Amino acid sequence: MHESLLAKDTLDLIISEAKKNNASKVLKAKVIIADTENLSTEAFKMHILNYAKGTIAEGMEIELKFIQIPIICKDCGHKFYTDTHI
Repeated sequence: MHESLLAKDTLDLIISEAKKNNASKVLKAKVIIADTENLSTEAFKMHILNYAKGTIAEGMEIELKFIQIPIICKDCGHKFYTDTHI
């Protein structure tokens, strides 16, 4: 279920950006995801491609990139990384 909701929101952003740039078709989307998101990449891709049917993003290629996002303490400013979603 997590992948489905994230895929729908991601597709909405892709289509919104495409329309802002007067695109008539989305050929490829590069999606950056925090590595703390616990998701199945195959399920995510499947959901996003299913949601894209009948839209300007139908049949697009999806490139996923996972990145580490630092967490910064509000009190001391210390920056650290975690392997869990908190």
